[in-house]
Amino acid sequence: MLSISYALVQHIYFTKQSSQIVHRKYNPEVVGKPLPTNRLTDLSGKILSDDELLRGKVFLILLTADCEACLKDGRFLEPIIEKYKNLRFYGALVSHQDISADTLKGKFPPNLKLFVDKDSLLLRALKVQAFPLKIYMENGVIKNIWTGTPGSPKIEGEFLDELDEISKR
Repeated sequence: MLSISYALVQHIYFTKQSSQIVHRKYNPEVVGKPLPTNRLTDLSGKILSDDELLRGKVFLILLTADCEACLKDGRFLEPIIEKYKNLRFYGALVSHQDISADTLKGKFPPNLKLFVDKDSLLLRALKVQAFPLKIYMENGVIKNIWTGTPGSPKIEGEFLDELDEISKR
């Protein structure tokens, strides 16, 4: 009975935590360090090259296909990806089952290039505890991480202001 209560408290806590963008550094020990080794593959099995992932200004969004907060974050990001053409955005899907294009159809914006975190290497290396997770990198070095999905106009505005700043650098 106690373990069920603990699981329920954890579920409520993480649901509340992912209901808005938390504008803070997540897992601060990884900020300022290179992106951990990973093996991101597209839905056909092609590996995302280091040159593409680790060069320039890149946002890597960790998502799950069955997470309502992740779907909401995708809708929030769609116009952002369209606006900021000088930044690259990739979605890294984490799943314990095979993911197909049919499974994902219509779930995420078409302008978000989706890849799969093969064997959850990235998930484990970053010690991810909540989804979605937005990672901003410059030349492969993690500069900032945001957790959660859009919520308040104030927090969304702060995130968009920071994107404007990043885009102008």
